[in-house]
Amino acid sequence: LNQVVMIGRDPTCTLQLDSPTVALFHARIKPDRNCYYLESLIDDGMYRGNRWIEKIVTIEPGDVVTIGCFTLRLSDTELEIIDRGDSIRLDVRELVLETRGKRRLDNLSFAIEPGEFVAIVGGSGAGKSTLMQALLGIETPTNGGVYINGANLRQSYDLYRSRIGYVPQDDIIHTNLTVEAVLSYAARLRLPTDTNIKWAVDRTLAQIDMTHRRKATVANLSGGQRKRVSIGVELIADPKLFFLDEPTSGLDPGLDRQMMQLLRSLAHKDRRTIILVTHAVLNIELCDRIIFLGRDGKLCY
Repeated sequence: LNQVVMIGRDPTCTLQLDSPTVALFHARIKPDRNCYYLESLIDDGMYRGNRWIEKIVTIEPGDVVTIGCFTLRLSDTELEIIDRGDSIRLDVRELVLETRGKRRLDNLSFAIEPGEFVAIVGGSGAGKSTLMQALLGIETPTNGGVYINGANLRQSYDLYRSRIGYVPQDDIIHTNLTVEAVLSYAARLRLPTDTNIKWAVDRTLAQIDMTHRRKATVANLSGGQRKRVSIGVELIADPKLFFLDEPTSGLDPGLDRQMMQLLRSLAHKDRRTIILVTHAVLNIELCDRIIFLGRDGKLCY
């Protein structure tokens, strides 16, 4: 590294990182006599190790840098990509969660592979939502932990936050806007300012099979279509770990199956790890893996 290295999405960059969450010209590395300077060119910044870099910092061989979903390592001679962020494995190891003496999750251990479509099922009060909150990094385990690509999620949450999507049970999209407008606002909020918004919206509409309804007002959509738009709001940033809470709630059997088929396709086409909480088991066979919780917060096999 004896010259300036430009890092970004643009094809002219020395190191091109092709991801929606990376700006055209995101950062640059300038060599000095005894060190290198890493400079962020946008407000979103980046990380050195687990430390947020707002503007400029010195780096040295062996340092690990995260830009968007990419993890880079500086060696003596080059900057190498060690993780493209396009494949996420989730490991739960001896997870215990207690609140005021009540054990809500009891010694859970399992693994979810990249690209798997997974359902968390169980009766009312079994701990399905509690487990999802733990997998999202919201709940703090009493013992054990959740690991994302080998890293403790609680300790590395900021690094992985942009790779995680979450769709709640209740749609929170503006009903007076068109589908296109909803996704456009989401793109402006979540993606770099130099993003081609139309491209991002078109790509997402195709992913959720809603291109034909792009001009429709959300209030005039069916329940299943509104849920697809909610999914699209999260997909706009291309997360590789995706959680959904009761995505088929209120849908008739035919729409339930269509939603499950959509989610299965989103998982398998892009190796996106998709995890949903559901009490509906009508089309559960479409999932690659089923995590069944008993009433005592334990796994049932």
